[in-house]
Amino acid sequence: MDYRKQYFSRRKIPVETNRIRVAFVPLKSTFIGLPRALLFNMLFRDSFGGKIILRIDDTDELRAQPERLKTVFSTLHWLGINWDEGPDLGGPYAPYIQSERKTTYIDAATHLLSKKKAYRCFCNNSIGIKGCFGNCYNLSNDEVHANLEKHIPYCIRYKINNGEESYNDLVHGLIKKEHNNISDPVIVRTDGTPTFHLATAVDEGALNITHIIRGVDHLESAFVQRQIMNDLGTNLPQYLHFSIYE
Repeated sequence: MDYRKQYFSRRKIPVETNRIRVAFVPLKSTFIGLPRALLFNMLFRDSFGGKIILRIDDTDELRAQPERLKTVFSTLHWLGINWDEGPDLGGPYAPYIQSERKTTYIDAATHLLSKKKAYRCFCNNSIGIKGCFGNCYNLSNDEVHANLEKHIPYCIRYKINNGEESYNDLVHGLIKKEHNNISDPVIVRTDGTPTFHLATAVDEGALNITHIIRGVDHLESAFVQRQIMNDLGTNLPQYLHFSIYE
């Protein structure tokens, strides 16, 4: 089945309401930033209408521990915080837990590989942060096949589109970034698990997200995710980044 038809056909349906995404990592204890972020999202929803979609980011297996969610949900409800769709409430775009959507992410990575928007990196440091040293993007199909037959470990990297990029933030206005000499980010680790950038980009489309309201510490990560979303053929959400210091 065509990737875009399978996972992004919903994007062709007009969105009749704002769909505001909040994501969190199930840590051992509830981080104060989560209820604070949800309060900003609730204010936006109650002022402009829409639904809050709560998503669990647990692609890291060390974080994929369901018992932690019970503590988080009970704490948030005790604080009087609410949302409209999520793992505890369900909804039309379930599942809302990333560890339950792994097949979707691998399919997305395969789609990007087929478009030459991603590539297998066989460098010894493929799980590091310094990028690809072996020019793996330019390996021929025969070279890639030979490496696969030798069972050489690899990660999958996204090919960054160099040059200036910009987007309009609902708080900060026009945000610009120059993509020069930036390492191509890993989107699938050597163990086959997706990373933050890929899973986030895929889910924004699959969950039909229209707005992302989050802390300013994610201001620049939007550039990579927007590029991936563009290459996956999904509509781009609007961003609002609030201060995390005040």
